[in-house]
Amino acid sequence: MRANPISRNPLAKTSGALALALAFAAMPAGNWIVGTSPLALAQQTTLPGVEIGAAKPRNLFEALFPDLIRQRMERERDLNPPVEVVKISAPKYYTYKPVALVKIDLSRLVPETAEAPSVSPAAAGPQDINGGESDEESARLMIAPAEPAREAFDRVVARFGAISVMAEPDIAKAVVSYYENKGELLWLDEELQPNARARSVMPVLANAGEWGLDARDYKVASPAPSADEQLAEEEAARFEVEMTARILRYGMDASAGRVDPNKLSGYHDFPENRIAAKAVLDKLQAGGLPAPVLLSFHPGNEPFMALKAELAALRQQEASQDLISIPEDTLIKPGETNAEVPNVVKAIGRKGSDELRAQFAGLLAAPAPDSFTPEVVDLVKAFQKEQGLGVDGVVGRNTISRLVDISLADKRERVELAMERLRWHPHTLGETRVVINQPAFRATFQRNGIVKADMRVIIGKPSNQTSFFYDTIETVEYNPYWGIPQSILVNEYLPKLRQNPAYLDERGYIVTDAKGRRVPSSAINWNQVGSKVPFDVRQLPGEANALGELKILFPNKHAIYMHDTPTKPLFKREVRAFSHGCVRLAEPREMAAAVLGSSVAHVKDRLGQGHNSEDVPGNIPVYVGYFTAWPDAKGKVGYHSDIYGRDDRLVKALESTEGVRSPTS
Repeated sequence: MRANPISRNPLAKTSGALALALAFAAMPAGNWIVGTSPLALAQQTTLPGVEIGAAKPRNLFEALFPDLIRQRMERERDLNPPVEVVKISAPKYYTYKPVALVKIDLSRLVPETAEAPSVSPAAAGPQDINGGESDEESARLMIAPAEPAREAFDRVVARFGAISVMAEPDIAKAVVSYYENKGELLWLDEELQPNARARSVMPVLANAGEWGLDARDYKVASPAPSADEQLAEEEAARFEVEMTARILRYGMDASAGRVDPNKLSGYHDFPENRIAAKAVLDKLQAGGLPAPVLLSFHPGNEPFMALKAELAALRQQEASQDLISIPEDTLIKPGETNAEVPNVVKAIGRKGSDELRAQFAGLLAAPAPDSFTPEVVDLVKAFQKEQGLGVDGVVGRNTISRLVDISLADKRERVELAMERLRWHPHTLGETRVVINQPAFRATFQRNGIVKADMRVIIGKPSNQTSFFYDTIETVEYNPYWGIPQSILVNEYLPKLRQNPAYLDERGYIVTDAKGRRVPSSAINWNQVGSKVPFDVRQLPGEANALGELKILFPNKHAIYMHDTPTKPLFKREVRAFSHGCVRLAEPREMAAAVLGSSVAHVKDRLGQGHNSEDVPGNIPVYVGYFTAWPDAKGKVGYHSDIYGRDDRLVKALESTEGVRSPTS
């Protein structure tokens, strides 16, 4: 009988698990490689009833030899120092650099002799051989005088070399191209005075502030009168060129804003939509007076027009308005006496709704007490409920923020910044749309102009800010997996995995390699994983899933979407900046039903079908916006805190733009 060859192997007298353990222990250091170690092989044999994510041990190998595994891993760490990890940084804010101006170079249009056109000698009539004039020859040879418009153009062009007008490069190019090819003046008549076109458009430039722009950017002085013909022509030339340049600037600013949003930070992500200077000029020449054409470059959507109306109302208010001021560190509890109580009552009387004022008419009409009586507490609670605050009757920081007045100057600035930001968007926002306003911590869906869903949201932490962009909603995914982004894996999970390689297994995450093969987290040498994790990590659907029961997708490079969350209590907070950048919804089923055009019952039914998805019909834009002044559905403008400090950065960008433009104003 032939001997079994295995019987001659000393490992054959031990269990298979022990043999594998001995082989693992004897293996040269360095063979424990990410996803390919004997440990990974051993873990393919799991203990009955034990799944990945359960408490240790997860398999027979770990149950039998925990010390061996620990020793092996410690030796591996000693022989192979951990790979350095460079954390994935968040997008950056930039120092804004406006477009530098260039001189509009019209020198090549100037004739070699830049004098005003003179009458040709031939115009005096030819002489006959006897020294007398021939009437017939005179009629035939006399050069007809130039048309007045052409003569005026030639006089102005002759002075182009004496003027200096600065403009943005695109505008300078369009101005030069026009005067080289058209051969006619736009803003001057035959007497070199502002014509009807100029007179119609100059008030538009002067009133730019009504549209949230700065009139200084478009100021053009009328030609100064002068008895000196040459100086008068130079003034006319300056006016003509400057008017063209400033009107083109106005049209471009009105259409797309004064600031390029993508030069503000990596959080701003907008398609290039700035209208070309030549396109503005072409529209202005299409016919008729240019004023209506110039005004048509502004957005005309209802939020923009509501902000314009708010700006007009603010400008009409007197600077000496009776503003209510309450120190932000004030804290008044029921039963206490405080000098600010009268201001609290007065502020609620001004800020509260008509219904609230009617309910507490007697208290509001009487002299306000200085103690926090039960009647005042009831008034405060009613106001807190109306404002969506925590209803506790205590006047603290959150309640005060809704009571005190923002100065007129601050309100105007916020409205103007909101109008600037709206110019970065399509001028037609769509009657059916989702608007997520980050400073308001709110998402609103309207269909055909009617609000169908309006709810609180949670946005990104200041260290994980939500980006500012717009996109189109595509899908609702039910019972979703959560694919953990690289930034979270590297910055947050990798340090934990180096301490405990089973961290992901213990929490029910699925780890797969580049070929889609499932790998136990504990089988990976995380010390040798650096700033690029070569694995996909997903969290299974379920109650603990970070995305909750559904997510609403509008695919974008920022991996931002709307979703549910298991952390419901956070929606009670006033400042709701807690996420890694995505937008968490307080009422996800309602939002899903709204964008699908279905019902909450339909959404509930789909949730009961396990992991599945549904396409969103139509073309619904979603605006992930940032507006510290924003109108509600009725056009009433609300004011919000600058949670990410983006207002300050935009103000600085506008100031730097003004600094570049101001020498030419």
